[in-house]
Amino acid sequence: AFAAGMVLLWAGWSNYAVSHAPAPPSSSTSPGVEAHEKKDVDTLCSKLRAIGAALKPTLPATIRATPCADDAPIPPGAKKVHLIRHGQGFHNVAQAEWRRAGKPGEPYTLDTDPSMRYQDAVLTPVGEQQARDLQPRTARLFPEVMVVSPMRRATQTGLLAFAAHVAGGEKASLPVVACESAHEIAGKHTCDKRLPKAQLAKLFPEVDYALVGSEEDPFWGDGLVREPLEKTTEWAAALARF
Repeated sequence: AFAAGMVLLWAGWSNYAVSHAPAPPSSSTSPGVEAHEKKDVDTLCSKLRAIGAALKPTLPATIRATPCADDAPIPPGAKKVHLIRHGQGFHNVAQAEWRRAGKPGEPYTLDTDPSMRYQDAVLTPVGEQQARDLQPRTARLFPEVMVVSPMRRATQTGLLAFAAHVAGGEKASLPVVACESAHEIAGKHTCDKRLPKAQLAKLFPEVDYALVGSEEDPFWGDGLVREPLEKTTEWAAALARF
């Protein structure tokens, strides 16, 4: 657990990072967000900031997030955290095509994806290259642990981006831990329903799944409703205390 008043340094690489740090003057997200996602992301970030502000007084510690450079020194008692959003997944491409066609809803709900084609969607070749493009930057880092969402696209992104640090790489000493608290907003979207734990462990032997307690996705429910944002915010707080 963090001590009260701990400074958490973000070396932020993510377009979607939301923290207890004051929001920038504009609530708009980075230009890196794809055009068809921008409105949704801006709306979600605005709602999550408001929910986070209400949750903050109930937390057992105060966490202050300060943006910093990759090579910035770490003050005593602080942790430096690099946040990376996953690369392009097949579900992202499907959503963009779906919206360009003017279709209602999403392409990955039980009524539009009854065969679960997009379950736990993986990276496209473009997404894989996006992750590899980070390798020159990650090669200059000295991470102590990599925490990944059990979702395949997130795990793929982390393993590709930090290839020199994980098993089989040049440095090959970085522990990789799957943490359920790092998952996407859950429920309703088949792309956000993860595969069973045993199957994931076979696909990614470099990853330690010991902290993933449930064999099946515990957040899927009946697959008909999306997880409330209040619950997502609680998971984010749990991840910050990880």
